[in-house]
Amino acid sequence: MKYETGWIVAGAITMAVIGFMADQQGFKQQPGWISVLAILLLATPSCWAFMKYTGYKKGLLVLACLSVFAILIETIGVATGFPYGSFTYSADLGWRVFGLVPWTVPFAWVPLLIASAALASYFAKQKLSRIFLAAMFLVLMDLVLDPAAVHAGLWSYPAGGWYFGVPWTNFAGWMFSGILGASILALFDADDLPMQGMIVSAALMLAFWSGVLVHAGLT
Repeated sequence: MKYETGWIVAGAITMAVIGFMADQQGFKQQPGWISVLAILLLATPSCWAFMKYTGYKKGLLVLACLSVFAILIETIGVATGFPYGSFTYSADLGWRVFGLVPWTVPFAWVPLLIASAALASYFAKQKLSRIFLAAMFLVLMDLVLDPAAVHAGLWSYPAGGWYFGVPWTNFAGWMFSGILGASILALFDADDLPMQGMIVSAALMLAFWSGVLVHAGLT
């Protein structure tokens, strides 16, 4: 674990620098496939660790269910405004399922849920407590991710919002979807997760977007 922590810290510092430089160069000047490739690469460590821990067959099934859930809840969100509030995606995250939601959404969201579940497992032993705690950790992560992504133009809220252009309904929506996502993990008895390997993707993602925020002056 100590060896892994060293690599996570080094990787996080690297990603923070890359995020800072990416915003400095301007996201609009970068081809869309770079964002897609980055999402897929960053998702790999935690998804792989999750499958190794739960077993590849079960792990793949759970990841598939979470991915379908992510697409469905985001589709409902874009189409109706529930539960996140009214928002739209840009074209930089890949082609859109149902013409509404980028196919890359599960690869960005599921690793965050896995990390949140692992953190919840560290602090809570009861299943119900882990579900709500995982959702809370997910919302805390979004406090970094959402304003940075809005700044980068990856998605937007037409009505704006009090938190760097993000409305409070978005965080309520993340709590709602986080509870449902963590419940899916619990349903498969895949919610009691170790820290090792599970938090890598989230740590790298958060570091990247923190670098963006630092350059953008949103911190």
